[in-house]
Amino acid sequence: MSSVFCRLAVTTVLLGNLIGCRYDPVVWKHDFRSPDGAWIATARTDQWGGFGSAWVQTSVSIRRVDGTVNRGKPFDIFSYPGGGKVPKTYVLSDENEDPDLLISWMTPTHLQITHAPGIDPTLEVIRLSNLDISFR
Repeated sequence: MSSVFCRLAVTTVLLGNLIGCRYDPVVWKHDFRSPDGAWIATARTDQWGGFGSAWVQTSVSIRRVDGTVNRGKPFDIFSYPGGGKVPKTYVLSDENEDPDLLISWMTPTHLQITHAPGIDPTLEVIRLSNLDISFR
């Protein structure tokens, strides 16, 4: 009887650990709606930790509100390593914003992304559907 109880207890603990390990790495996020409301650009900074694998990355994604592009899922259009200071580590907070990242809609179909000082992005998409995307 105690052997069955031990197996059940170990199985329960292992299953609980697997189910409970859902980590959301987003430490900063902000949405920018286009002037006509058809698109939403989302900037976010993700932070991962670990021995030798710690990483911070900032990305900008875009999605069409009516869901007609990419089945309504966000599509990454810009990303770069880093993201400014992250004073509140592993917590979603506006204090983790990268102050050098500027995102603005010039027209309903033109999104401009600016980062000063210059960075070395890992992804730059310049056209998606009927949108023009420019980087400075």
